[in-house]
Amino acid sequence: MNSFQAHIFNVFVLIVFGLWGALDSYDQAGTSMQYKSLIAPAAGLFLLVLSPWIAKQRNRSMIIAASVILLLLVYFYLEFMKTDGEPRLRIIVQALSNVWALILLIKNLFTNKFRKPQPTETELPL
Repeated sequence: MNSFQAHIFNVFVLIVFGLWGALDSYDQAGTSMQYKSLIAPAAGLFLLVLSPWIAKQRNRSMIIAASVILLLLVYFYLEFMKTDGEPRLRIIVQALSNVWALILLIKNLFTNKFRKPQPTETELPL
């Protein structure tokens, strides 16, 4: 699996599990939703918007995606420490998906950075 496929899988996990957590927090609160529960799906949508540039192997978009994933890992760690029970499982799944996508994004970023540029002009043999 390449980094783009891992990225799309991570976006899917963030949106689905994030919305599941947001709806669960809405049920627990009774009348209002906690807005911090929408951080994961919103980050998933932001990463989905970056997907075309990540598919084209743009280094800046891959750095932005890696930064967002790192911030999400910090958020998931803080939420993991606050919660107990079944929501911890959702947080673990999202964090593992983020770590996997981050590793492949960084690996792809380093291979792009150290790859020699291909010459655009070719010389004809005489």
